[in-house]
Amino acid sequence: MQKNATSFILIALPVFDNGVCVIWLINSVPKSMCIFDTCVDFMKKEFQYQYHFVWPVGSMFHLAGTWTIVLVTAYRFMGACYPHAVTKYCTLKKAKIQVLVIAIGSTLFCLPRFFDHKLTISEDGSKLVAEDVFKYDTFFNYFYEFALYYVVIFVIPFTLLVFMTIRLMLALSVSRQRREQMTRNKQDESDMSVTLIVIVIMFMICQVLNPLRRIITFIRKDTTKCGDFIYYFETISSVAILINSCANFVVYCVFSRRFRKVLLRYVCKGYDTVFPMTTEGSANPRITTVATAEGTL
Repeated sequence: MQKNATSFILIALPVFDNGVCVIWLINSVPKSMCIFDTCVDFMKKEFQYQYHFVWPVGSMFHLAGTWTIVLVTAYRFMGACYPHAVTKYCTLKKAKIQVLVIAIGSTLFCLPRFFDHKLTISEDGSKLVAEDVFKYDTFFNYFYEFALYYVVIFVIPFTLLVFMTIRLMLALSVSRQRREQMTRNKQDESDMSVTLIVIVIMFMICQVLNPLRRIITFIRKDTTKCGDFIYYFETISSVAILINSCANFVVYCVFSRRFRKVLLRYVCKGYDTVFPMTTEGSANPRITTVATAEGTL
C-alpha cells in the first residue's frame, strides 16, 4: 500500500516540476528576446501582461513541488523508521488527499502575487508600465513577501527535510549491513530511499539560492541593473531552480534499478522477453531461469 502511495506522489512531483519548467520557458524566452532588441513592439506589451499574470502560476508550481518533496520524504521516513504505522497513515487515498491539499494550499498562498502590480499604459502609448501596488505597504512587504515566504517555503520544509533525511540515511546504513539477507522488495525499497536522499540533497542545494536572492534584493533594491552582482545572482538562482525541476528524471535513471528496468521495458521492444518481470515487480532473469528449470525436472 505504501509503495502505491509513494508512486502516486512521485508521479505528482514531476507534474509540478514540469509546470515550473513550462512557466520558466514561457517567461524567459520573450524576456531574452526583448533584452536583445529582437522582439517586435507588440511583444514588449504582451510580455508585461505575461510576466505579471503567468509568473505567479510558476510560483504555485514551485511551492507545490517543494511540499511534495516533503510529503514523499515523509512517506519514506515512515516506511523506514515506523513500518508498523505505514498501513494506517500511508495509504493511497490519504496520499491523493494530501497532494490535493498541497495544490490548493499553494494556489491560495500565491494568489496575492496576481495583484501586487498594476499595469498602466505609458503616456506615449508605446509600452506598459508596472506599478508596485504594495510598495509602501509595510505589512505586505515584511509579513507576506519576507517573513511568511521564508517560513512556508524555506524554514519549515528545509527543517523537516534535514531531520527526515538524516534518519533515512541512518536507517539505510543499517539495512546496507544486512544486504545479503534482503529480499528483492527490500532491495527495491533501499534503492528508493537512496534515490530520494539524492533528490532531497539536490533540492536543498538548488533551492537555497532563491531565499538568499530575495534577502539581497530586499536589502539592496536599487542594484538589479545589468552589471551588478544581484543581476547575475538572480539569474543563477532561477537556473538552479530550473535544473532541480529537470534533473529528477536523471536521478531516477542513475540510482533506481527498478526505474531503469521499467523504463527499458516501455522504451525497448523485446526487453520484457529477455528480462521478464517477476511477481515481485523486478526484472531478475536468474530467478526466472531457475524456476523454469525446476518446473521441467
